Amino acid sequence: NINPLTVFVSPLLQIPFFYYVAVDLRKIVNGADPALAQELTESNFLWVRDLTDPDPWYGLPIAAGAMLYFNVEVAIGKKSLTGPTASQSDFARLLKDLFQTLAVFMPCFASQSP
Repeated sequence: NINPLTVFVSPLLQIPFFYYVAVDLRKIVNGADPALAQELTESNFLWVRDLTDPDPWYGLPIAAGAMLYFNVEVAIGKKSLTGPTASQSDFARLLKDLFQTLAVFMPCFASQSP
């Protein structure tokens, strides 16, 4: 009755949002939406004064890695959402190790992204 692939439901639900952001970034880079590019230049978010400049303190990439690590810990951790025996399986441990390793290196990848 336990399906270890239910862990992938959350990332699959995030794909449309990532696609939307990627399409908007592509429009800005190609010059198809100059109004959005101007709005991002004049807007700010927390400590980032210009949203077209890289994050000076790498706070957002580190937050992305920490949230991924926490999400994996909750999904496959000691209190597994798929049942107590799923957290003991070898496949679940492999997935947990894989995604937590990815979460540790997430700031490196995210800091190089646009």
